[in-house]
Amino acid sequence: MPTPLLPTNNGIATLSHVSYEVSDIDRSLMFYAALGFFEVTRREEAGMGTKVFLGPPGADVFGAQFELLRPESGQLPELGAAHRHIALRSSDFDGTLARLIALGIVPISASTNVQSVGPRICMVEDPDGYGIELIEAER
Repeated sequence: MPTPLLPTNNGIATLSHVSYEVSDIDRSLMFYAALGFFEVTRREEAGMGTKVFLGPPGADVFGAQFELLRPESGQLPELGAAHRHIALRSSDFDGTLARLIALGIVPISASTNVQSVGPRICMVEDPDGYGIELIEAER
């Protein structure tokens, strides 16, 4: 078994969600509903489009989720490039950012609140350029 690079208390508490861009929200929802996923929340975001979060079969609404995004522009990237990011909840948000910065990983967005209340969020990229959204687990 490989040795972890960071101690097990590295501040990452749980997987939050995986995000994909889709061409048709309703068609995608029917597909994922057939697999047992259920709609947790839906919202329109200016400049982004329609976001729908799905919960996996047998999970509660606070478990790992699947985000479907229908871009406002209606344009999708090439198949395979529609993966947007994975999101991780961090129980030690500031410590996690500090460890990434110490490794030379520079956040690509500032820590922000989703709304005037709620968790702080920061986007970073892994070494291959894949988006990782860090979400503060608690305040």
